[in-house]
Amino acid sequence: MPAPDLKLPYARPLSLSDPNHDFTIDHLKSILATPDCDLKWDDFQALLGPYLPAGTYEESAYFLPLTFDYILTHDDEALDLVTSLVWFSSEYARELQRDGALEAVRAKLQPCLDHWTTAFMINHIERENYVGKWNRRYLDIVHNSSTLMSATNDLLEFKVHSDIASAFFADLAAADSAPRQVRLVPGIGSCVFFRRCLSPTERTRNPSTSREPRPLGEAFGNCSPFARQL
Repeated sequence: MPAPDLKLPYARPLSLSDPNHDFTIDHLKSILATPDCDLKWDDFQALLGPYLPAGTYEESAYFLPLTFDYILTHDDEALDLVTSLVWFSSEYARELQRDGALEAVRAKLQPCLDHWTTAFMINHIERENYVGKWNRRYLDIVHNSSTLMSATNDLLEFKVHSDIASAFFADLAAADSAPRQVRLVPGIGSCVFFRRCLSPTERTRNPSTSREPRPLGEAFGNCSPFARQL
Protein backbone atom coordinates (compact mmCIF):
# COMPACT_ATOMS: atom_id res chain seq x y z
CA MET A 1 0.00 0.00 0.00
CA PRO A 2 1.51 3.38 -0.99
CA ALA A 3 2.25 5.85 1.77
CA PRO A 4 -0.33 8.63 2.17
CA ASP A 5 0.54 12.06 0.87
CA LEU A 6 2.32 14.21 3.42
CA LYS A 7 0.57 17.56 3.50
CA LEU A 8 1.42 20.31 5.95
CA PRO A 9 -0.48 23.59 6.37
CA TYR A 10 2.47 25.88 5.74
CA ALA A 11 3.55 27.92 2.75
CA ARG A 12 7.16 28.32 1.73
CA PRO A 13 8.67 30.73 4.27
CA LEU A 14 9.77 34.19 3.23
CA SER A 15 12.32 34.29 6.04
CA LEU A 16 14.10 31.98 8.47
CA SER A 17 14.46 33.17 12.04
CA ASP A 18 17.54 31.06 12.91
CA PRO A 19 16.32 30.41 16.49
CA ASN A 20 19.68 28.99 17.59
CA HIS A 21 21.80 31.74 15.98
CA ASP A 22 23.80 29.21 13.99
CA PHE A 23 23.69 30.67 10.46
CA THR A 24 24.79 33.82 8.70
CA ILE A 25 22.17 36.04 7.11
CA ASP A 26 23.71 35.41 3.70
CA HIS A 27 23.41 31.65 4.17
CA LEU A 28 19.74 31.89 5.10
CA LYS A 29 19.03 34.17 2.15
CA SER A 30 20.85 31.76 -0.17
CA ILE A 31 18.69 28.83 0.94
CA LEU A 32 15.47 30.79 0.48
CA ALA A 33 16.58 32.04 -2.93
CA THR A 34 17.09 28.48 -4.16
CA PRO A 35 14.09 26.95 -5.96
CA ASP A 36 12.70 23.77 -4.46
CA CYS A 37 13.95 21.67 -7.37
CA ASP A 38 17.52 22.91 -6.87
CA LEU A 39 17.83 22.37 -3.12
CA LYS A 40 20.63 19.99 -2.11
CA TRP A 41 21.20 17.74 0.89
CA ASP A 42 23.06 20.44 2.82
CA ASP A 43 20.17 22.88 2.32
CA PHE A 44 17.71 20.35 3.72
CA GLN A 45 20.13 19.58 6.56
CA ALA A 46 20.30 23.26 7.46
CA LEU A 47 16.51 23.55 7.36
CA LEU A 48 15.67 20.44 9.39
CA GLY A 49 18.58 20.11 11.77
CA PRO A 50 19.41 18.06 13.75
CA TYR A 51 19.42 20.15 16.92
CA LEU A 52 20.06 23.55 15.31
CA PRO A 53 17.64 24.01 12.40
CA ALA A 54 17.63 27.27 10.49
CA GLY A 55 13.96 27.86 11.23
CA THR A 56 11.20 27.11 13.67
CA TYR A 57 8.97 24.12 13.10
CA GLU A 58 6.43 26.29 11.29
CA GLU A 59 9.13 27.78 9.07
CA SER A 60 10.89 24.51 8.20
CA ALA A 61 7.94 22.12 7.97
CA TYR A 62 7.24 23.13 4.37
CA PHE A 63 10.47 21.41 3.36
CA LEU A 64 9.79 18.08 5.08
CA PRO A 65 7.89 16.44 2.16
CA LEU A 66 10.62 17.66 -0.21
CA THR A 67 13.26 16.06 1.97
CA PHE A 68 11.52 12.68 1.86
CA ASP A 69 11.39 12.89 -1.93
CA TYR A 70 15.02 13.92 -2.15
CA ILE A 71 16.49 11.25 0.10
CA LEU A 72 14.82 8.45 -1.88
CA THR A 73 16.33 9.67 -5.14
CA HIS A 74 19.84 10.52 -3.93
CA ASP A 75 21.41 7.42 -2.38
CA ASP A 76 24.89 8.92 -2.43
CA GLU A 77 23.77 11.80 -0.21
CA ALA A 78 21.28 9.96 1.99
CA LEU A 79 23.79 9.24 4.76
CA ASP A 80 24.37 12.97 5.23
CA LEU A 81 20.65 13.69 5.40
CA VAL A 82 18.99 10.79 7.19
CA THR A 83 19.66 12.01 10.73
CA SER A 84 18.11 15.38 9.87
CA LEU A 85 14.97 13.66 8.63
CA VAL A 86 14.59 11.34 11.62
CA TRP A 87 15.43 14.05 14.15
CA PHE A 88 12.91 16.55 12.78
CA SER A 89 10.20 13.88 12.59
CA SER A 90 10.92 12.95 16.21
CA GLU A 91 11.60 16.35 17.77
CA TYR A 92 8.40 17.83 16.35
CA ALA A 93 6.16 14.76 16.64
CA ARG A 94 3.62 16.66 18.76
CA GLU A 95 3.45 19.48 16.24
CA LEU A 96 3.08 16.99 13.39
CA GLN A 97 0.29 15.26 15.26
CA ARG A 98 -1.40 18.61 15.88
CA ASP A 99 -1.27 19.26 12.14
CA GLY A 100 -2.69 15.83 11.36
CA ALA A 101 0.51 14.75 9.62
CA LEU A 102 2.21 12.41 12.10
CA GLU A 103 0.88 9.16 10.66
CA ALA A 104 1.80 10.28 7.15
CA VAL A 105 5.34 11.00 8.32
CA ARG A 106 5.61 7.58 9.94
CA ALA A 107 4.32 6.02 6.73
CA LYS A 108 7.09 7.84 4.83
CA LEU A 109 9.85 6.61 7.16
CA GLN A 110 9.12 2.93 6.56
CA PRO A 111 9.59 3.07 2.75
CA CYS A 112 12.99 4.66 3.30
CA LEU A 113 14.17 1.58 5.18
CA ASP A 114 12.64 -0.64 2.50
CA HIS A 115 14.37 1.34 -0.25
CA TRP A 116 17.82 0.98 1.29
CA THR A 117 17.50 -2.80 1.48
CA THR A 118 15.72 -3.51 -1.79
CA ALA A 119 18.89 -3.98 -3.86
CA PHE A 120 21.97 -5.96 -2.92
CA MET A 121 25.15 -4.37 -4.20
CA ILE A 122 28.71 -4.44 -2.99
CA ASN A 123 30.85 -1.39 -3.73
CA HIS A 124 34.31 -2.81 -4.29
CA ILE A 125 37.47 -0.76 -3.89
CA GLU A 126 40.67 -2.30 -5.18
CA ARG A 127 42.75 -3.38 -2.20
CA GLU A 128 45.89 -1.57 -3.34
CA ASN A 129 44.11 1.77 -3.69
CA TYR A 130 42.27 1.42 -0.38
CA VAL A 131 45.21 0.41 1.79
CA GLY A 132 47.64 2.73 0.07
CA LYS A 133 45.41 5.80 0.25
CA TRP A 134 43.71 5.35 3.61
CA ASN A 135 46.14 3.11 5.50
CA ARG A 136 43.20 1.18 6.93
CA ARG A 137 42.08 -2.41 7.06
CA TYR A 138 40.55 -3.38 3.74
CA LEU A 139 36.78 -3.87 3.53
CA ASP A 140 34.22 -4.19 0.77
CA ILE A 141 31.31 -1.81 1.33
CA VAL A 142 27.67 -2.81 1.11
CA HIS A 143 25.77 -0.13 -0.77
CA ASN A 144 23.38 1.82 1.51
CA SER A 145 24.35 -0.20 4.60
CA SER A 146 25.74 2.86 6.41
CA THR A 147 22.59 4.84 5.65
CA LEU A 148 20.40 2.02 6.89
CA MET A 149 22.34 1.64 10.11
CA SER A 150 22.32 5.39 10.71
CA ALA A 151 18.55 5.52 10.12
CA THR A 152 17.76 2.66 12.47
CA ASN A 153 20.16 3.95 15.12
CA ASP A 154 18.56 7.40 14.89
CA LEU A 155 15.06 5.94 15.17
CA LEU A 156 16.10 4.10 18.32
CA GLU A 157 18.06 7.02 19.79
CA PHE A 158 15.34 9.63 19.30
CA LYS A 159 12.80 7.05 20.60
CA VAL A 160 9.56 8.55 19.26
CA HIS A 161 9.53 6.28 16.20
CA SER A 162 11.70 3.48 17.59
CA ASP A 163 8.94 0.96 16.92
CA ILE A 164 9.45 1.49 13.18
CA ALA A 165 13.04 0.24 13.41
CA SER A 166 12.08 -2.67 15.65
CA ALA A 167 9.22 -3.73 13.38
CA PHE A 168 11.42 -3.39 10.30
CA PHE A 169 14.04 -5.85 11.52
CA ALA A 170 11.41 -8.20 12.93
CA ASP A 171 9.68 -8.22 9.56
CA LEU A 172 12.92 -9.03 7.74
CA ALA A 173 13.81 -11.81 10.13
CA ALA A 174 10.33 -13.36 9.84
CA ALA A 175 10.03 -13.19 6.06
CA ASP A 176 9.57 -16.54 4.29
CA SER A 177 10.79 -15.81 0.78
CA ALA A 178 14.49 -15.77 -0.08
CA PRO A 179 14.32 -12.44 -1.99
CA ARG A 180 12.79 -10.80 1.06
CA GLN A 181 15.13 -12.48 3.53
CA VAL A 182 18.23 -11.53 1.63
CA ARG A 183 17.52 -7.91 2.49
CA LEU A 184 18.39 -8.81 6.06
CA VAL A 185 22.04 -9.10 5.08
CA PRO A 186 22.52 -5.41 4.14
CA GLY A 187 20.52 -4.58 7.26
CA ILE A 188 23.18 -6.18 9.42
CA GLY A 189 25.60 -3.64 8.02
CA SER A 190 28.72 -5.73 8.52
CA CYS A 191 31.23 -5.66 5.68
CA VAL A 192 33.30 -8.36 7.37
CA PHE A 193 30.19 -10.55 7.35
CA PHE A 194 29.89 -10.19 3.59
CA ARG A 195 33.50 -11.05 2.96
CA ARG A 196 33.01 -14.30 4.89
CA CYS A 197 29.82 -15.18 3.05
CA LEU A 198 30.86 -14.47 -0.53
CA SER A 199 33.79 -15.93 -2.37
CA PRO A 200 36.17 -13.49 -4.15
CA THR A 201 34.72 -14.33 -7.58
CA GLU A 202 31.20 -13.48 -6.40
CA ARG A 203 31.95 -9.94 -5.29
CA THR A 204 30.98 -7.12 -7.60
CA ARG A 205 34.12 -5.61 -9.10
CA ASN A 206 32.46 -2.49 -10.43
CA PRO A 207 30.98 -0.07 -7.83
CA SER A 208 28.22 0.89 -10.27
CA THR A 209 27.18 -2.71 -10.96
CA SER A 210 24.59 -4.62 -8.94
CA ARG A 211 23.98 -8.34 -8.89
CA GLU A 212 21.47 -10.74 -7.41
CA PRO A 213 22.81 -12.45 -4.28
CA ARG A 214 22.60 -16.12 -3.49
CA PRO A 215 19.73 -17.24 -1.23
CA LEU A 216 20.41 -16.24 2.34
CA GLY A 217 20.52 -19.81 3.60
CA GLU A 218 23.15 -20.76 1.02
CA ALA A 219 25.27 -17.76 1.92
CA PHE A 220 25.00 -18.59 5.62
CA GLY A 221 26.46 -22.01 4.86
CA ASN A 222 29.89 -20.43 4.36
CA CYS A 223 29.71 -18.29 7.48
CA SER A 224 30.73 -18.77 11.04
CA PRO A 225 28.17 -20.23 13.52
CA PHE A 226 27.75 -16.73 14.96
CA ALA A 227 26.80 -15.29 11.56
CA ARG A 228 24.32 -18.10 10.94
CA GLN A 229 22.59 -17.21 14.20
CA LEU A 230 21.81 -13.77 12.77
